Amino acid sequence: ANKVEVFENGYGAYNPRLDEHQLGAQANRGSHPYVLARFARLMARANLSVDVALPHQGESKAEHVAHLPNELLHLVSLTNSCDSYPLRRRGVTHCGRCGSCVLRRQSLLAAGLEGSDRDDYEFEPFEHPVAAGEICVRSARQAWQFGQLASADRWSDIEALWPSFGLDPAIGWPERALVLRLMSTLHGEWEGIMDSHPR
Repeated sequence: ANKVEVFENGYGAYNPRLDEHQLGAQANRGSHPYVLARFARLMARANLSVDVALPHQGESKAEHVAHLPNELLHLVSLTNSCDSYPLRRRGVTHCGRCGSCVLRRQSLLAAGLEGSDRDDYEFEPFEHPVAAGEICVRSARQAWQFGQLASADRWSDIEALWPSFGLDPAIGWPERALVLRLMSTLHGEWEGIMDSHPR
């Protein structure tokens, strides 16, 4: 193969931490644009010409799933997004309260696709005091911070809070513009959800 396309959305690729305590596997950078570019360079040094593309780098997960054609919407009900998948418990495919489950629900809500999901996909209510509630509060806070910093004058202000956005020391303004747009989009998505689901 001379081309590899990684179909991760921008938020998932950059994987910005929800707080400063998010470490290890929770801070995975496997599909980060910088990591993919370094992989392509490694392939070149091995005399293998492999173009690595991240076509949805500038999109939120909601924007990413919103591209799904109507005739394929039934596939949403076949998907899972859980940090603990599979849970290896009879009849249970997901926990409904981890960051991935919350992001899946947020994305379907923001894309207007929640009704296309299956009825048995359980989730903790967003206002639940523990687990999903905590993740939701942290995610919404992050989105609020994104909105505050999306028009920041200094890129260093953004890198200070989210080092993953500045992982590439040679990041240029075209990619920074993608990140700023992504931050603004995520802020707007969460704002819309907080309006429609005030609790």
